[in-house]
Amino acid sequence: MATFTFICRDCGQPHEGSPSFGYARPDYWNSALDDDQSGASRLSKDLCKIVDRDYFIRCTLEIPIHGVEEGFLWGVWATQSAENFRLYAETFDDTPEHITFGYLANRLPYYPETLGLHLEVHWQAHGRERPKLALRECDHPLYRDWRDGISWDRAVEIATTSIHSI
Repeated sequence: MATFTFICRDCGQPHEGSPSFGYARPDYWNSALDDDQSGASRLSKDLCKIVDRDYFIRCTLEIPIHGVEEGFLWGVWATQSAENFRLYAETFDDTPEHITFGYLANRLPYYPETLGLHLEVHWQAHGRERPKLALRECDHPLYRDWRDGISWDRAVEIATTSIHSI
């Protein structure tokens, strides 16, 4: 398998290694919540709750790249029910293997609206590894890319768009 490398058409710089882009927060978090002193809204690098009503965990979504060992990796947030969020937070250092339902909580560049796509959230046993996402079947280009993988050229196109917009 090849190592993914390309020259960015926008900045002219070489980029080596499979693309990986991450979000520090779900799109539902806004700067006004940064000053919440009540504790009803909290954000860490792995967990987020908003007004004790909306709950999110940080996950990974991998899009296979044909002919490349490591896929295109998105570090994104997924919604969780209050019950699942509490279980995940309580067992964070020794998370049980578990599958939950969630919605994608980030807008990914290059794709049409991704916010709210339906997901299976696969918690990884023994903690410290972020849950992996599986998209539920739908008529969306991100689902098709996740299911079928993408070409090298498409990976370059998505990476070039993403490098300068996240």
